[in-house]
Amino acid sequence: MTTVRTSDGVRLHHTDTGPGTTGTTVVLVAGFMASAFTWQLQVDALAAAGHRVVCLDRRNHGLSDFPAYGQRMGRHGQDLHEALTQLAIDDAVVVGGSQGASTVWACLDLHGTDRIRAVVSVDQTPRMLNGTAGSTASTATTARTPAPTSRRRYRRPAAAPGPSGRSRPSPCWPGAWAATRRRPWPR
Repeated sequence: MTTVRTSDGVRLHHTDTGPGTTGTTVVLVAGFMASAFTWQLQVDALAAAGHRVVCLDRRNHGLSDFPAYGQRMGRHGQDLHEALTQLAIDDAVVVGGSQGASTVWACLDLHGTDRIRAVVSVDQTPRMLNGTAGSTASTATTARTPAPTSRRRYRRPAAAPGPSGRSRPSPCWPGAWAATRRRPWPR
């Protein structure tokens, strides 16, 4: 098993595929509860194109260690930077999917772009980029992200009449479970 060891003693599993002689090094960071193997189709295509492809299992994911500590995005960003350093990757295109993208932004926030040439953020929620409190995104990233023009408010849908003509609760509000236990939804 190929691993790197972080400064706090956690072993992070990674895969290293492709020749990497003509193309760029691409680092793939999977999201919440996903392992490095979720990128397999992308790894095959990128390696066939001549790129070196490194897939990293974050702590508590895949084949990496499962410690009871270090579950902050800042620590995950530090782990990514330490993996790039130990693998001698200096000019990578880093692709983060979902929470993996948050890990990449945390790494950029902590260490800048000294080892990262480009970032691809796949399927990340905009909260981290648009939020102000507790954000680990850099100021430059926040400035480029347009602010939402309006806030959409979600309302409980109107109750639909049941077979008896009385209203029954919609499955979109908290009390709906009582109705769905008696009658499968949708009918």
